[in-house]
Amino acid sequence: MTFPLLSRIHRGAHRDSILVGQIVVLFSLLTAGCGPSGGTAATASQSPASQSPVTPAAADPSAALVLAAVDNGFHRVPIALTTDYGFLVMNAGDDEQPIPSVSVGFRSERRIIQCGSLAEFEAALRKIPAGSTIHRHERCLMPASRGLADEFLAGIDPTLSRVGITVAPEPVITCLCGR
Repeated sequence: MTFPLLSRIHRGAHRDSILVGQIVVLFSLLTAGCGPSGGTAATASQSPASQSPVTPAAADPSAALVLAAVDNGFHRVPIALTTDYGFLVMNAGDDEQPIPSVSVGFRSERRIIQCGSLAEFEAALRKIPAGSTIHRHERCLMPASRGLADEFLAGIDPTLSRVGITVAPEPVITCLCGR
């Protein structure tokens, strides 16, 4: 791959010009990530995490609820609840010692319930009216649930079916790439 801007700069340009050109190209490459899908991008505010399984939202009703904040290598990116009801399945541990965590969000009530088991997940889902639609929230690049046991992941869809909740056909994806 060649960069015409750099090719022109290298032909007799000053060293400062070459450095500026390289910075411009690097910045362009870093900001050329994927865009959000599944709806409009939400500006999310982060609130301090509490030890309670029910995390109260910020007092500002216009602030987005944050299902989780994920480190993209440069900073933490909030995965915001952009639908009436949503959930995010993630590995709160690592690949060697996975810790299942499911965040269930209720936008109208402005709360998020953290679940560490399928039984807790089912109890949280029972607070949603039967027949409602819930959206699976996810992040780009790789699933937030990477590393979790197959038995746990296989139990998510049957749990949703058991409580009579419809899952939206497409997940809401939050981009971690920077755009």
